[in-house]
Amino acid sequence: MECFKEEVCGEEIEVFVRITDTRYIKLQFFGRKLLLTVPYGFRDFRGVFKERKNWILRKYKFIRNFVENNKNLLDKILIFGSGFDRFEYKNFLIEKEDLEKNKNRVLRILKKILREEIQKIVGEFSSEIESSYNKIFIRNQKTKWGTYSSQGNLGFNIKLLALPKHLIRYVVYHEIIHSIERTHGKKFYEMIFRKFPDYKEIERELRGYWYFLQENVFWSKIV
Repeated sequence: MECFKEEVCGEEIEVFVRITDTRYIKLQFFGRKLLLTVPYGFRDFRGVFKERKNWILRKYKFIRNFVENNKNLLDKILIFGSGFDRFEYKNFLIEKEDLEKNKNRVLRILKKILREEIQKIVGEFSSEIESSYNKIFIRNQKTKWGTYSSQGNLGFNIKLLALPKHLIRYVVYHEIIHSIERTHGKKFYEMIFRKFPDYKEIERELRGYWYFLQENVFWSKIV
């Protein structure tokens, strides 16, 4: 994978280039690093950077500010928004080094903790609204916090466990509402607003954590 450096907000950032059989040019931030995906034969990498500079600046400022405001948590095991050097759960002890020694064991414990929390939240919300679901799945998702499938299954990203509980509650509610309104239309957001009138700020916070966890020493190794 090729790489070049560019200056953004007075800082030098790495831009990695992935060349595939795609027809489209795509820019994605992973933490504070930028991935540029281009089709075979395309070579004007810096031209894309220059063309999308305003978008890159806005995105980078947002990510940098969020990471800097939470930098004391970068080297911690983040559980429910709090940082730990080691985390105890019932008879289990999780340390940062455990991911290298026994990643599958750690994942099983993390999924169990998150499942218990989500089941509690789902039970609470199900008593408030008329909704239905089939099963709950906890996965290592790479693009979303949660999903609601056509089979009526609720799917949640294991990294939700790192978030403060008010954000987890929002994601769970968001997906439960999809059992009533499948699309992100006006009625969907009216239902969201009634429960979470500050949902826009919550979604902004979720975006911040998405990039932050890509730099966190523990969660960046999960997926």
